[in-house]
Amino acid sequence: MTSSGSRASSSILDRYRFTAYYGLSLAIALGVMASRVFLPPGTAETLLPDLWQFLGEHGLYPNMISIGRFAVSREPAGWLILVFAAAPTLAALVVAALTGRLRDLLSRLAPWRAGVRRGEAIAIYAILLAVYAAYAGLFLAATALSGKAGELEHSLDTLGGTPIAAVGTLFVGLVIDEGGTLEELGWRGFALPRLNERMSSPLAAALALGALWWAWHLPREIPALAAEGLTGAWAGGQALFLLLCVVETVVIAYLCNRTGGSIWPGVLVHGGTNAVAKSIGAPVDRIAGGIDVRTVVLAVAAVVIVAIAGRALGSREWKALGTAQMPVNRL
Repeated sequence: MTSSGSRASSSILDRYRFTAYYGLSLAIALGVMASRVFLPPGTAETLLPDLWQFLGEHGLYPNMISIGRFAVSREPAGWLILVFAAAPTLAALVVAALTGRLRDLLSRLAPWRAGVRRGEAIAIYAILLAVYAAYAGLFLAATALSGKAGELEHSLDTLGGTPIAAVGTLFVGLVIDEGGTLEELGWRGFALPRLNERMSSPLAAALALGALWWAWHLPREIPALAAEGLTGAWAGGQALFLLLCVVETVVIAYLCNRTGGSIWPGVLVHGGTNAVAKSIGAPVDRIAGGIDVRTVVLAVAAVVIVAIAGRALGSREWKALGTAQMPVNRL
């Protein structure tokens, strides 16, 4: 390829870098699921049941550390779970490197970025952590009051055995969740800024990204669909999961915008809500209609945020531009 041809290819990739990013992240996820056919007979079918058994035997809940322990000590195929989770970040790193935007992507690992005052950022993180502590505490209290024998003891055992250990484990859980830590550099570090640039408003970008985030998870549903087919229960569960992804993205987008594009609010919200749901969710995580408490809390937070922040969702850049500059529909 000539240098001019190489520059043209690079320009096309840069112009459509979101499409390239999303396609690659989806391809990695599909590749992980397809790789199941190369595992030893029976491994794919028993992988998750074996993981749950391992976690139960050791009093753990799923996160990067516990899944890694499972892969090292019992089943190397367990690493595929972490590769699947890392697909959005792996895709972001590849596309950013190919388009000369790797430095900007990595700059989003800073807790706050240019234009955000230190005090403002610290206040945002302090409020976020205080809300998380209250959220986790309410779950523990509801578990204690549920009347189901042994549930509180089970949750405490999973979190270290004592209330003090549980607090420490829950706060560590903010940054060791395989979803929050392995996905967010892709979703909120790469995808969200691109959609903010190209869509009619940051709110529209968040709604679109929430739906795309949900759709990216669909490859993991292939085994269930192959075994059971498309059922009403499956469709209902996916509808609720879509709602969760959308409202959670609105909350995360607002916090990321308020910190100048840092991914850390996304890591903390995504990882924290997952940690609570995985470690102390039962038997108090469901309300009428099967909707989990996490979805209700995030939906209320999203509505409040939109009511206060409007379509800008805390984005200084969008408010500065106003609505005069229409986006270019190239993703």
